[in-house]
Amino acid sequence: GGIFGPLSGITSFIGNAGAIVAQTPLALLVASTSWRTAFFIIGGLCFALAVSCFLILPKGERGAPFSFDALFEGIGDIMRNRGLYPVAVAYLGSSACPLALTGTWGVSWFSQVRGSEDGPLAVTVIAVGIMFGTMAAGRLSDRMKSRRKPLRLFSGLHALSWGAFTFFGATVPSSVLGVLLFCLGFFSGFLVIHWSMGKELNPPSRTGLAISVLNTFAFLGVALLTSLIGVLLDAGAGLPIAQAYRNAFLLPFGVAVAAFVAALAAPETYGRR
Repeated sequence: GGIFGPLSGITSFIGNAGAIVAQTPLALLVASTSWRTAFFIIGGLCFALAVSCFLILPKGERGAPFSFDALFEGIGDIMRNRGLYPVAVAYLGSSACPLALTGTWGVSWFSQVRGSEDGPLAVTVIAVGIMFGTMAAGRLSDRMKSRRKPLRLFSGLHALSWGAFTFFGATVPSSVLGVLLFCLGFFSGFLVIHWSMGKELNPPSRTGLAISVLNTFAFLGVALLTSLIGVLLDAGAGLPIAQAYRNAFLLPFGVAVAAFVAALAAPETYGRR
């Protein structure tokens, strides 16, 4: 229990670091082969890693045999846990909002609104912020023996960062914008706290299932948010481009505020289990 938060932060740090480091090798691989060949190679490597994990990692205690009845029963028990829903909404905001920039709209915003080709660098700044934010949030929540306090702190500052970016990002100096983008990433690092809370709100035997349910909320939120931003940009086609993006980014700003409100309603688990 006492190391789950920091380990969640460390694994997230490593994952984001890998995503940053892999960009150049991926570009070189695609240039020397093709997108299809590159994806086949990546898929093969991922499969080899999965097999290695199966063969090398300790199996732990043997649980009950798998069955779909047990799976659906577990999902039903988790979904009936009312404390999970504010955690899920807060997790959705911490995941979907930064990914709306790093995954889809950040580079185009930089190019069209700021008139700069530094979009990839800006995306990297956000990713670096997430890397350090996840480690800080995981360690802080375990040291405080509280999930709700750092959840509220990080989610509130995340919403404030989104508000500042939405209303002032187009006009602030580049140095200030860089700090703001780092803050957007850093304060979204509270996403690792939700994994701990999902674990602690449910029986230990359902830790993996509970976290997978939370991830379902988050991934669905990412898909919907990035798509709806595109719809809003199309709706504002007749507006100045900066205003169109500002209107569209009111949506992730609203989602970040909703995540903060959800964090206020989230139960305290005190790092138990």
